[in-house]
Amino acid sequence: MHVGVNRPKSIVISPHNALLAMHHMQATKYFLGTSLRVEKLLPSNVAANEISSDFDLLFISIHAFKDLMDKHPNQLQQWNIKNIFIDKYHNIFGELFRHTNSWKSLRNLARHSIKITLLSATANPLLMDFVGYYLGLGSYKVIGELDQYPIPDVVINVEHYSDARVLSELVQKIKQLNISKKDRTFKIHIVVMSKDDAAAVHEALSAESISCLMITSDCLQRKKEDTMLTWEERDEQCMVSTIVDGIDNGAVEDVFV
Repeated sequence: MHVGVNRPKSIVISPHNALLAMHHMQATKYFLGTSLRVEKLLPSNVAANEISSDFDLLFISIHAFKDLMDKHPNQLQQWNIKNIFIDKYHNIFGELFRHTNSWKSLRNLARHSIKITLLSATANPLLMDFVGYYLGLGSYKVIGELDQYPIPDVVINVEHYSDARVLSELVQKIKQLNISKKDRTFKIHIVVMSKDDAAAVHEALSAESISCLMITSDCLQRKKEDTMLTWEERDEQCMVSTIVDGIDNGAVEDVFV
């Protein structure tokens, strides 16, 4: 590779910063030891005009992508982008509260003549047609059919408790899991609605000597990434978060919402 060559690059557009942080962290680990450079771009970077070209794979949030297209409409060509991946593209119409701002940056995206790959596990043919028209894809190809998708071995239990009991029931269920699975390593993700809920769960589990990490919107981006990396690489068992999308861990066997 010659210095100064504008090598082909790929970008991944993520719907949420937490998902972006997780994928950036994982990709950096996957490509460790290679010459491939993995970077990320957030709205704060675009606002500060901190836009580097020194990457092979770039994770960019949908909001940062919108800001980039508004302020630097020729940036994709300047970067020499050859592939655009849009993760969880069903959110284009699934998140109507962001459709008029962030997601509108994908309108007629195909005009850039860059290969576009859309990723989703929940889109149906009607949604595919809508999104294809919205992006200006014309004739598109579907990769992966429903009948070829292995159905996950997952059980969903819905249980009802009063507000006064729900926290103690949660703690008891996690203690029971630790007893029934005492001979193997596993992790638990707990999703809550508010920062106060997260703090309450974290305190209750810690009081029972159950190791637990916590992520909420109060955490700065660097703190979120460090916490997710700690959960993935160390022994802390539980993660309580106000984040539904974007926390992956191969050892998770149980999720409480």
